[in-house]
Amino acid sequence: MISPVRTLPKADAAGPPSPSLIPVATNPAEEQVPTTFHTEQRQPLQAPVELRSANRQLRTAFTVEPTTFTVAGAKVKGYAYQGNYIGPTLRVHPGDTVRIDLTNRLGEPTNLHGHGMFMSPIGISDNVLRVMKSNSFNHVVWKLPPDIEPGTYWYHSHLHGLVEPQIFAGLSGVLIVDGLEQLLPPELQTIQQQVVALKDLQVKDDAIVTKNIDSSAPTTRTVNGQVDPVLTVQTNQTQMLRLANIGADIWYRLKLSGSQFTVIAQDANPVAHVWTADELVLPPGKRYDVLVKWPEPGTHTLETLPYTTGPDGDNYPQRRLMTRCRSAATRFQMSPGQPLWLRRLRLQPTT
Repeated sequence: MISPVRTLPKADAAGPPSPSLIPVATNPAEEQVPTTFHTEQRQPLQAPVELRSANRQLRTAFTVEPTTFTVAGAKVKGYAYQGNYIGPTLRVHPGDTVRIDLTNRLGEPTNLHGHGMFMSPIGISDNVLRVMKSNSFNHVVWKLPPDIEPGTYWYHSHLHGLVEPQIFAGLSGVLIVDGLEQLLPPELQTIQQQVVALKDLQVKDDAIVTKNIDSSAPTTRTVNGQVDPVLTVQTNQTQMLRLANIGADIWYRLKLSGSQFTVIAQDANPVAHVWTADELVLPPGKRYDVLVKWPEPGTHTLETLPYTTGPDGDNYPQRRLMTRCRSAATRFQMSPGQPLWLRRLRLQPTT
């Protein structure tokens, strides 16, 4: 159980923004996010491909291979599970079984790990010590416990010694265990949900850098593989954002303009009391499920603020990640400190 938390400490500001290969426009109305390769920006937000379980099973095939995919309108070489830079979102229920037939065509060994999930770590299940050799066919079976917490998880390559370059090249995706919305008041159980998969890349000669990775070097940050996509929502309409840092190295210090984050789950642990924050810090692998709404019309942004991991660490510049555009309707919103409508005694709010 996550203890109630009301505020987060402010992070130290980093140094000046890193240089970019692509200049920023001088007209604020036409400002582009600095990137390390030419990108299309301000396109409508697109969700990753979603695969849902049926009859208590989710069965799919991953052909893991070098490929060329599209990232923010640019053709980039990297590694993929099903041909895209962002792996498919796997959507399941507690007690489901996930069966993945993984063919490894990388030319090097790999592995597959369901991050944050309580599953068997042996055999063909969530075994991080398993070696899936090059040109091999591998059955993966994840049996989810019936009491697994609902929320946002992620999956990724996890072969020791190759974790960083393989994730950086593209081998990661979001996994959602449904049921979190059922813990909300009835007025909020059918709100729109958005996957916000945060992932960065460095590109050289049209390929993602996988050797001698410098996590403090200029990088291009994406949301669902897009640069500064546009989310169009109605004023006062509550949305659930599933925030997930599915990158290999860098941190995010998130801030919304015109709104706050109302946190309902952290690392797929539903909170006892909802709490609000102006900023959320996401190291690699971190997830937050949050409710947001913008009470005022206009254009607002989701950005990552300057952040430093310490004197011997990395410095990350400010970047705009996503732009929200307006419309007009009124929906119910949870108040800070209001308990979730929890259905399990062990998660009831405490005083």
